[in-house]
Amino acid sequence: LHLSLRRQRQMCIRDRFDTLASSHDHRARRAVLASERSEIRVIRTDRPAHSVYLTVADVLADPAVQAGEPDVLVGGAALDAAVRWVHVSDSIGVARLLDGGELLLTTGAGWPFDDGELRAFASRLHRAGIAGIVFELGTARDAVPQPVVDVCATVGLALVALTREVKFVAVTEAVHHALILSLIHI
Repeated sequence: LHLSLRRQRQMCIRDRFDTLASSHDHRARRAVLASERSEIRVIRTDRPAHSVYLTVADVLADPAVQAGEPDVLVGGAALDAAVRWVHVSDSIGVARLLDGGELLLTTGAGWPFDDGELRAFASRLHRAGIAGIVFELGTARDAVPQPVVDVCATVGLALVALTREVKFVAVTEAVHHALILSLIHI
């Protein structure tokens, strides 16, 4: 019953959006989308009892990541963190969309520039339980913001800078493929 009510609500929102999409009222369309996104609740995904994970170090060893010439900014024990999935986002609101165990790939394009906001953002990512951050340099920023480096070092969150551009899709495909194969062979 809960699922069908949720599905009905989603269909209603989509219908409103489709109606607005045929018009040229961009503000109204954005309001519908914002309304839909604001109702996202934190729901943790159930995981099989014998889930298989890679570590951040395993991911860094993959040729798709090595092509980016990774520079480990925060490593040590943080590289042993379990990666259950890879997520790509530059959104400042990404933390609320994560379940924990994700390795975040980003260019930082949507990240704030204020030091306090960057510290708060990095802290939210840590509280979301991510495995680490892989930050591609050059696309949006020439360096990982120092407040992010400081928070990651303080909390022991893996932080890696890619010094060359990589196809994030190649990284996600390689990691997800390895994870799925591992699950099949349990």
